[in-house]
Amino acid sequence: YNPINEGYEDANIFLKTNLGEYVLKIFLTERSQDTINDYVKIILESTKLGIKTTKLIEGVAGHLGYAGNAKYIITEFFSGQNFQQITPSLEDMYAGLKYLTKL
Repeated sequence: YNPINEGYEDANIFLKTNLGEYVLKIFLTERSQDTINDYVKIILESTKLGIKTTKLIEGVAGHLGYAGNAKYIITEFFSGQNFQQITPSLEDMYAGLKYLTKL
């Protein structure tokens, strides 16, 4: 496991297992239950609409897990380019807007 330093909210930890590569996202305790539920719903709806996103892993109690007062999700890890080192092109921005309009 290794922390993922990209991002600005929550704790994201890369997990490499014999079954695959995953990301454990532990939500800030300040996040409301409604906000977390909306986050999960957006990922699930994005998948249904064909928007490229991470795949949520479902556990025994659903997609959202609990450890004490901490809430978390696990997703499949995906590697690819991001816009930290490069500026998005107009084509990239158009693709992003196209996905947003589907939501």
